[in-house]
Amino acid sequence: QAAEAAGQALSDLPAAVVDSLLEVRAACGDSGAAFALGRALCGIDLGAVPAATIADGPNMRKGAALLLRAADGGCDDAWMHLYRVHADHRLTVANPEMARFCLEKAAARGVAEAQRRLGALVLRGASTLEESEQALDWLHQAAQQGDGHARMLLRSLVLPLEGEDDEADQAIAAVARHDPWLAARLRVSREFGLTKLEALCFEPVAGRRRWGLVVGKNPFIAQIRLSAPRAIPALSPKALEHLHAVADLFARAGAQGSRHEGDLRRRSLNQRRLFARLGLDESMFFAVASSVALDSFRLGTKWAYRAREPLRMALAE
Repeated sequence: QAAEAAGQALSDLPAAVVDSLLEVRAACGDSGAAFALGRALCGIDLGAVPAATIADGPNMRKGAALLLRAADGGCDDAWMHLYRVHADHRLTVANPEMARFCLEKAAARGVAEAQRRLGALVLRGASTLEESEQALDWLHQAAQQGDGHARMLLRSLVLPLEGEDDEADQAIAAVARHDPWLAARLRVSREFGLTKLEALCFEPVAGRRRWGLVVGKNPFIAQIRLSAPRAIPALSPKALEHLHAVADLFARAGAQGSRHEGDLRRRSLNQRRLFARLGLDESMFFAVASSVALDSFRLGTKWAYRAREPLRMALAE
């Protein structure tokens, strides 16, 4: 352990001796010894310490068993090594189901790489809103730990808007003096890249999540492709703060807020009149996207094709 931490090779001890001593320690419940020997038996170098100086020859099955013992003993990094060896179809211990299990274990233990990989895999195969939500939760947790690839994947799910944030803030403040409910919707729409229809119809209280927003099925639209729900991640802590503040505002208002806003037709008319009165540009608050483009955010296979490059990088690293 000291040699690995210092990035230095071991002394001239024979590998067979190191192997046997680590095996004794592992049998006594030393998870550090099990982790070291397990990696070496799987051909994984311990930093600057070559695996050949630790293990007296490769043994994938024994190495995987020792890694499992280390993982069970609280060594979280062992789950990721187990994922890699079980996911490699060229190895004798290849097992896709076990690989997925180990990845889920690592993600649950807070390993950012595992959270990013698991989120990317779930999102790539997502065919339901529930699967998309699960994927965004994992990616959000990885992004919170500074994972750049997770952030790129989250960004690929948010439609872009025009204009500067300072200019948008001033416009929202102007709208708030006339209609605080519309101003609140514009704030969320700006942060999450909503279409005009989504912005005027989403339910802040029911739609908020710890990772972002779910725009529910639109009851005013007959076309399935236009009315289907969509999960949208928050790209910054500020976006989440604004969403929760808006949700709290609507929760406190309750039925009174609903009566003030009226139905979709009334909201739309009020928005158009206020924008015309204040000289505001809709492109600053409402994203433009076709039904085909919006479908690519809801179905994993379509999203994976559109975001294939950041997805490839997220799974390759």
